[in-house]
Amino acid sequence: MITTLGDEDYKSCKVVIACPSVGNVGQLAVDLLISTIKPEPKGIIWHEAVLPLVGSDPYDTQSKSLCTSTQVYYSAKHKLVLVQMRAPLNSNTKQQDGFLRELIELFSRKQCESFVVLGGVFGHTRNDVEMRTGPFCYVTCPESNRLYGSVLKELNWPQMNGNDAENNFPCPSLSGAGFCKRLFKLCVEEKMPCTLLLLYCSEGDNLQDCIMFTSTIDNWLKVLPDQAQKFIYPPSWKFLFGNTANPEMY
Repeated sequence: MITTLGDEDYKSCKVVIACPSVGNVGQLAVDLLISTIKPEPKGIIWHEAVLPLVGSDPYDTQSKSLCTSTQVYYSAKHKLVLVQMRAPLNSNTKQQDGFLRELIELFSRKQCESFVVLGGVFGHTRNDVEMRTGPFCYVTCPESNRLYGSVLKELNWPQMNGNDAENNFPCPSLSGAGFCKRLFKLCVEEKMPCTLLLLYCSEGDNLQDCIMFTSTIDNWLKVLPDQAQKFIYPPSWKFLFGNTANPEMY
């Protein structure tokens, strides 16, 4: 792994990671957090497991900076590190594991408090009980439960079925959630507290789902401003679906 992160003090920070997954809701939520709270860009992470990507700055149309596959942002005010992943990992499982282990090692070395991983899960996999509790749920591990268990219970968030204390908080099947489950298991091995915040969804226009997802997440993180119009939408969202259809075609 190659990084351009400096010697910033990340001690006791939560690391919020956008996992490329169904509906891109994790990436959209991190986009919304970055655009609204304006953390400082701190560098990139490169690894052979991450598919390459380059483009213009998604948060500032006047910027001359480029964005890449994996970038790191930091808010000292909120003790928050945001890892925006704009491309999925390749299909080589050995390289995937190498990347995820090095990611854990990187932020463990910087004494970060925990991982908070945002991702989507295929909505059609829900059972009747899960459909009644809404599209949002979380998965926790023993270390994370020790730190945040009481807080998450107070929020009255639905815990994913099968992620129970009686069985030491195993991670259930997560269809469409990218590397969420694998990262979770590696965090458990390395004793890194990890919480998965997940949204049942499908492919398509998930902007409204993302706004709800981000608002729900902020009930825990407490980083967004209190004003009624609290979100600042990134300019890149204007181009998510391309140009409108030419009316002459109809």
